[in-house]
Amino acid sequence: MTEAPPAPPTDPAPRRRGIARCLVAAAILAAGVAAAFPDLAWCAGMVAEGAAQILIVSIPFAIVWTIRRKWTCAVAAALACSLHAFALLTPRTPGDDGAEGKAVRILVLNGSPENQQPDELLKLLTFVKAEVVALVEPNPGLVRGIRRHGALDASFPHGAARGPVSHVTSWRLILSEFPVRDAPESLAGNDLLSAVVQHPSGDFAMVVVHPSSPRTPARWRDGNELIARALREAQRLEAEGVPTLIIGDLNSTPTGSRSRVLARAGYLRCKPLLAPTGTFPAWSVWPAMAAIDDACASPGWRVRSWRTIRGAGSDHRGVLIELVIPPRPAPR
Repeated sequence: MTEAPPAPPTDPAPRRRGIARCLVAAAILAAGVAAAFPDLAWCAGMVAEGAAQILIVSIPFAIVWTIRRKWTCAVAAALACSLHAFALLTPRTPGDDGAEGKAVRILVLNGSPENQQPDELLKLLTFVKAEVVALVEPNPGLVRGIRRHGALDASFPHGAARGPVSHVTSWRLILSEFPVRDAPESLAGNDLLSAVVQHPSGDFAMVVVHPSSPRTPARWRDGNELIARALREAQRLEAEGVPTLIIGDLNSTPTGSRSRVLARAGYLRCKPLLAPTGTFPAWSVWPAMAAIDDACASPGWRVRSWRTIRGAGSDHRGVLIELVIPPRPAPR
């Protein structure tokens, strides 16, 4: 009886490729689930911040696996793409569409405490022709120039300020062409700047906020709590009939957990969906940058224009937003 010839050795490469493909598909799907539920945990919140960028990476995988008929992986990637797209479709403040009403030009800028060009930043604040400025984390020298020496009094004769709170937030300033008064009966502590701008077309309120960046779980939770307090203050002002903006360096993209918490409460990001740009880091280009500086508007506001500008010496780009102020309610 002759022995059967030995079986030829099997090539392990296809098996390894299949395992690698499944692992990649599982990672893509896990990222999609995280983007859909950013409030579950810090890691999910961090993934949700980059939903737009992860979507760009995921789409080619879904296409290639579909072409190669790797159906399980293709379905997983397609589902992940859908979840990221759902995050991107978080409501935004609508465009003005020819809406009637007076617009106000607002600049949102993180001045950067390490900024070595405070004089250039002062020039920028006047050059952009903003009517109101929400300035967070400015260089201490810039703060002295503005508050003690009146460096911007000619352009912005009115304003309000709150000093830094250790391990919580930085300097926050409002500079305005129009009179500014502290919000009445404000519930905000020193970690929030809450004020009412007396615009000729009607008062509106600004809650200027700078929550900590979510680099660690503790900073993520602390920043989320500050956003929650800002929301309560904004809702109080809105209940008194004052259109309100939560504005500043939010340290959250439009798909991040903080922005989506605000959106569920009716405070919508002003950045248009189809504006592929960001604000940090200033030297980069999209998609390698994050749109973390912005305003979230209460119902009734309309966005006439939204664009980023280079912040002289800052590692953030500023955002110049032209907003149509909601009409005053008719007298009863």
